Amino acid sequence: MYSSSIVDFGIDDLRRGEIACEADLAESCTGCSNVNESDRKCPEWTSSDVKIVLLAQLKQSAALAAIFFMYAVSALRFGVLQKHYVSRYQIDYV
Repeated sequence: MYSSSIVDFGIDDLRRGEIACEADLAESCTGCSNVNESDRKCPEWTSSDVKIVLLAQLKQSAALAAIFFMYAVSALRFGVLQKHYVSRYQIDYV
């Protein structure tokens, strides 16, 4: 999960602006609502800012996936044990 910080990927200025506009929930970016694609979108965010946000989202998603995986394994284990106990259950009728 933390090895993703050593991955280097290049982002051009157009893609950086698109990602910054999508990731900015506080609407602090300028130029995101422009229809003209030649205008620079969100000059407040640098490429390193966008990379930091993307890596944080990647790490959060990986941590959440690990939690869900552990929950699924424990639920599957419980189901198998429950099936085993139910198959061994016997009732004596008088």
